[in-house]
Amino acid sequence: MSRRRTQDMIFSLKAGNNRARKAIDDDINRDWASDKWYGERCFNFGAFSKSKSTNPILMLGTIGSDPELSDIWIEGSDISPVNTSFFLNYKTGILTVQSRGGGKTNFYQEPETYKTQNIYRNPARRRMVAMKGFNNILTLGDENNLARFEFVWNLTPEETLKIIEKRISGASEEVRRDCLWTPDSQFPKTKHRIGHFTLNQLGSGAFGKVCKTVDIHSGDIVAVKTLHGLSKDDPHWQRALRMSREREVKIHAKVKHPYILPFLGSQELSEGELEIFMPAMQESLAKLVSRGQVTVTSKMRQTVFVQMLSALDYLDNQGIIHRDVKPDNILYEIDHQGSYIFKLADFGLTNYEARAKTQAGPSYWMSPEIFNGNKQWAKSDMWCLFITMMWVSDLGGFRQLSSKKAFNHPKAVQAWCVNLCARNNPKVPIRDMAIYDPEYRASAAEMLIQQKRQDLMTSRNVRPLSSKHFHNWWNLVLSGRNEYSREIRTLLSTRYY
Repeated sequence: MSRRRTQDMIFSLKAGNNRARKAIDDDINRDWASDKWYGERCFNFGAFSKSKSTNPILMLGTIGSDPELSDIWIEGSDISPVNTSFFLNYKTGILTVQSRGGGKTNFYQEPETYKTQNIYRNPARRRMVAMKGFNNILTLGDENNLARFEFVWNLTPEETLKIIEKRISGASEEVRRDCLWTPDSQFPKTKHRIGHFTLNQLGSGAFGKVCKTVDIHSGDIVAVKTLHGLSKDDPHWQRALRMSREREVKIHAKVKHPYILPFLGSQELSEGELEIFMPAMQESLAKLVSRGQVTVTSKMRQTVFVQMLSALDYLDNQGIIHRDVKPDNILYEIDHQGSYIFKLADFGLTNYEARAKTQAGPSYWMSPEIFNGNKQWAKSDMWCLFITMMWVSDLGGFRQLSSKKAFNHPKAVQAWCVNLCARNNPKVPIRDMAIYDPEYRASAAEMLIQQKRQDLMTSRNVRPLSSKHFHNWWNLVLSGRNEYSREIRTLLSTRYY
């Protein structure tokens, strides 16, 4: 079927059988049908659609058996007065189709397979997403006399958003207030299985992958982390992996903080895979900085720093160690004022401080005590945040060195940090976080006090650090009165990078 692209038309409904063709050709529907775009007559929906609905911004049109109430008329007692409506999610531009006809609105993925998606199957949610690649066949009416239509897509959801923005800008404040709402999502998870349609893969690792996906009932875009099934035959390995997965879900579901990526829900699939749902963010701090398209200003560095300190102070207050703080696991979004909001993500290696014993995370970012198999503290995350800030700031060429794989020895980054801080470098005002001895290392709360951001603290009754805190500890090291004196001398005298 020939196609002429236009920025006004979002999608069309093409006739799939005689009943659908009769409705398209009926003169009563002439304002909604045209052969202008495809060489054959179709129902067309777009910026030009003017529905009888009370929502002029998001409603594209309705189909039913009562021409006074619905926009498109289909004859038949098996069609409700207003049977089906086509509604846009104003945040994503994705179309949702609402059944208002008692179970007589259905979707199929392909004409040959007729895998049905009955919108009415779950009475609590009578909407279903339709988009290119998902739900391309729509049927209305009784099974023995269906009106069958095929979706033909002209615009992507991103392009559709431009139409929505124009409608919003042309509406009054009162109309905006009444009309800008989104359908209920599937989160938090109910007893029903979470239905979603994958858009693209965002990343992958040894234990699974992360994808951008669509909530098929609301049109919201979320992220889903899929962990591989328990495929190995070793029962000890299976038990350890299951415990790790359960711990990740339990801890992530428990924590709630403005600078921690929220947990939306999880479900186990029949293949043993586990899906964990989270809000979709723009991308990671690592990608934001590495692309080089955005200048890393002192304001941005400070925003990352204090927001992550706030998140880590909260986790410390909960007795939790993240154990994988790094630029890849710090995600961001931009609010309506153009400000960056950073959130700590990926709780796959997280554990309670009292139970954390095993090594966790890549050695590049690992704190000395975790690397050496010693007691793990919430302050272990502070070492990782220090490394993260050095990478973001590229202090001493750290980012370039790391990209060239100069730090190929497990202790190379530790040696670099000790050398940098030992020189009393005024460009490293946060060196209290890089103290090798975790007992002396600054906590997140102490650093927030140092930054005069007590408003972001969860902890209470915390004393500020002395301005000579690092200097006092370093004197202990030099005099041999610190238990790590020998290790630090070795780091200073050995060339690791």
